Order: sequence, then C-alpha cells, then structure tokens
Amino acid sequence: MKQRCRVMIPAQAPETRQSKILFKTEWASLLMNAQKKEGERGMPFHEVTGDLLELQGDMGIVTLEGGILLPVPVYYIQMLEA
Repeated sequence: MKQRCRVMIPAQAPETRQSKILFKTEWASLLMNAQKKEGERGMPFHEVTGDLLELQGDMGIVTLEGGILLPVPVYYIQMLEA
C-alpha cells in the first residue's frame, strides 16, 4: 500500500523529537513547508503530506519528505486519494 495522505504529527511526541534529533537536515526542510496547528489543550502539531505505506493495528507507517519514516496513530491521518 502506498497512498498519498495528510498527516498531523504531534510536535512533542517522543518519536517525533527523537527523529528530529537524528535527521536534523531532513526535518528542517520538511518543517519549512509544514503548517503549524494546535490541537486540544494547545498541543502543537505539524501538518504535512506524505505516503501511507502500511497500517499496523491503530498505527500507520508514513513516509515523509526526505525519506523520514514515522509511526502515526491512524486518527492523525487523512487519505488524499480514494
């Protein structure tokens, strides 16, 4: 499965923070095009587009610009193509 999607990435989630540390250049490029959103209780999100590669339970594996792979809860993913 490889489908285009819109993803809301929790900015303060541990997996997001760790990925930003490991792949600084790729994240800098990605975040230049990302929109900042605020969720419930002011929780910050990055809104980006990517490709959904796989669903595993309640998580989706998404590939982002620069080849970044990230597990994202399915309720943060919106499919752009049917």
